Amino acid sequence: MSRFTILVAEDESLVREMLDDTLQSDGYEVLTAEDGQQAQRILERQPVDVVITDLIMPERDGLELLIMVRDHYPRIPVIVITAPSNNIYLPAAKRLGAAYCFEKPLVLSTLLAAVQALLEDPIAPSSERQ
Repeated sequence: MSRFTILVAEDESLVREMLDDTLQSDGYEVLTAEDGQQAQRILERQPVDVVITDLIMPERDGLELLIMVRDHYPRIPVIVITAPSNNIYLPAAKRLGAAYCFEKPLVLSTLLAAVQALLEDPIAPSSERQ
């Protein structure tokens, strides 16, 4: 069985490391990026199955990354995460094609269930998801 690869774009090192550890413990290969620009460089050289991105990051923010993924890698689903103070951007993320949107602090079991659902049915309409 091949391992699925998850790309995590998150500028907060503690959150990035927690997601990396959690996803690896669940059996996924994890690639990490500190911002959207670094995430784009990873996407250009290595295939991934799901992208998890924070919204507010330096260099290229999560909405810009989401748009780039939708335009260039339309079959890769994107999960957006953000702090409650930035949740005003979540409706825009949904309109731009985010498969799931979650506020921090994350409920890891819910995030893992979302990743699993996307890997089982990556092209289900986002309107069927939270």
